[in-house]
Amino acid sequence: MKWKKETRLFIFLIFFSLVSVFPGYGMCQELFINNQGNFFKDIINFQISINSAPNTIHAFGFDLYFDSQILEYEKYAKGNLLGQYELFDCIQLEPGKLRCGGINTGEGTILKGQGGNIINLSFRKIECQKTTLCINNLVDDIENWEAEKGQFFCINKKRER
Repeated sequence: MKWKKETRLFIFLIFFSLVSVFPGYGMCQELFINNQGNFFKDIINFQISINSAPNTIHAFGFDLYFDSQILEYEKYAKGNLLGQYELFDCIQLEPGKLRCGGINTGEGTILKGQGGNIINLSFRKIECQKTTLCINNLVDDIENWEAEKGQFFCINKKRER
């Protein structure tokens, strides 16, 4: 009987340690940008997605910050969730800062519980270094959402065979 209590305590301590070491692991943010690794490519593609919308979205906006010494913004394409959005754009306000937003008053609005891709972003790799892409300044119907950062990992050495 005593062994079972110690085993349960041990399992609890391991779980608590993992949660402390990896905060956010297993937690789902509503809005996130994927991580991307690079193996000798010049163009890097990221997706900004919604996990499960906690509310209906008629209008939204956010800023995306990135290191302009490592990545250079090229273009965007609307994702599958924005197919019928009347207005959407993503512009570069300055090097390292994009502002993206959209509005829809008709059919095709993102409904509560929906998930998927809202935008595909293409960047040109300038320098091969690790960097973080941050979604900030959420407004309108997503202003109270949590946003998860994305990472760019670059490997510039050829693998030996």
